[in-house]
Amino acid sequence: MNGLRNQLGRLLPSTMFGRLAASLVLVVVTLLAVMLALILRDRAELSMRVGGVGDSSHRIAYLTRELEALDGAARAEQRKKFSADESLRVEPDRYPGRTLNRHEVAAIGRAFVAELRDRLGDRHKVTVDRIRRGATRRDLIHLVPEQRRVSGTNALDVSVGLPDGDTLRFRVAAPLPDPPMPWALFIQVGVLTLALAVVLFLVTRSITRPLSKLALAADAVGKSVRHPPLVEEGVREIRDATRAFNTMQDRLLRYLDSRTRVLAAMSHDLRTPLTRLRLRVESVSDERLHAKFASDLDEMEALVWSALALFKGLDDDEKFEAVDVNGLLQTLTAGYTEVGSDVSLAGLAHEPVQGKPRALKRCLANLVDNALKFGKRAAIEVEDGAALVIRIADDGPGIPQEMLERVFEPFYRLDSSRSRDTGGTGLGLSIARDVAQAHGGNLTLRNRPEGGLTAELRLPRRR
Repeated sequence: MNGLRNQLGRLLPSTMFGRLAASLVLVVVTLLAVMLALILRDRAELSMRVGGVGDSSHRIAYLTRELEALDGAARAEQRKKFSADESLRVEPDRYPGRTLNRHEVAAIGRAFVAELRDRLGDRHKVTVDRIRRGATRRDLIHLVPEQRRVSGTNALDVSVGLPDGDTLRFRVAAPLPDPPMPWALFIQVGVLTLALAVVLFLVTRSITRPLSKLALAADAVGKSVRHPPLVEEGVREIRDATRAFNTMQDRLLRYLDSRTRVLAAMSHDLRTPLTRLRLRVESVSDERLHAKFASDLDEMEALVWSALALFKGLDDDEKFEAVDVNGLLQTLTAGYTEVGSDVSLAGLAHEPVQGKPRALKRCLANLVDNALKFGKRAAIEVEDGAALVIRIADDGPGIPQEMLERVFEPFYRLDSSRSRDTGGTGLGLSIARDVAQAHGGNLTLRNRPEGGLTAELRLPRRR
């Protein structure tokens, strides 16, 4: 069952617009096809009743009434006269050019039954049977020319049961089971179907277009919250969703602006007391105590500026452009190599990627700094395909499995990295992941089997 469902899912369009449009068109086409089939069937039966069936039924009804009024020997005698009367044998306008199948015989039989019941009433039981060529009955009344019957014209036997129990049997020429094909009707239905398909396409598009815009806007918010509000359009539910999205985006923007202003004010206000503290530290004569005070002040300043950098990264107004990843990585690697760091680069990007150059450089620099800080070397590997993947591996101690996600939290540091030499502020990985998500990608960490850690930056390719 699941396999069949998966196969059907692959056959269906992948978008909401495609599925909704296909469903509506399928329903309309199915409805028109059923209506057309019913029209053709009723048209065929009506044509038979008005044509050959109607003429033969009129003669059968007339003869039945004549014979029903008689009884006994008089009825038998009159039946023989009718069977021998050449004037009753009327040449039909057209004959079937082939042997009728059982479905066609059944359709003709239904037309005979309906016509004779209309003419004779429900007290007479009517049945219609197909005969074989050359078959005869003694009490049969022929209503078709003998030469036609003998030459192979298709014929049917119509039996009429009288209320007194007697049965009259008539041999009639089989009418054409189907009228000529109504090609004009097919063309009209085809034009109608095409017109309905166009209308349904436009209506479906008008419903799903605002939803597509809403999805694109939601994806763009992950990169930057500074976007103009969406136009509220479409059906009421989508307008409500768009209005809620615009409200959410406005609240998020005001929240970030207020937090950034608070931190900016704090940094400005802290600058003066930090400067006074630094001046007072310079007056401390004890070198050991002086070094401790100076280190604490440096850490406080680093925390303030790192927090400001984090919030600035969330509200960065840098524009997206085509970034030469190969040139960016080569420049980054050369800078570390010049100062004696062990950084290697392997692999190439096939084409530029859409991104923010300064933000990407900052993200990669943070990852390389972490690799050098805890592993003494950084191996950069580039893999390009459906997504651009940049892996930065080190040979350090790695990270406990349960901590691989927690290290992305702002200001979170593992116990082993709390020294002033290697501890940092705990914002490097958080900033790096923010940059990755702003580009529609992701940043993950995993321990290497041979030891060390691999940071994988995955950026999607948008065609």
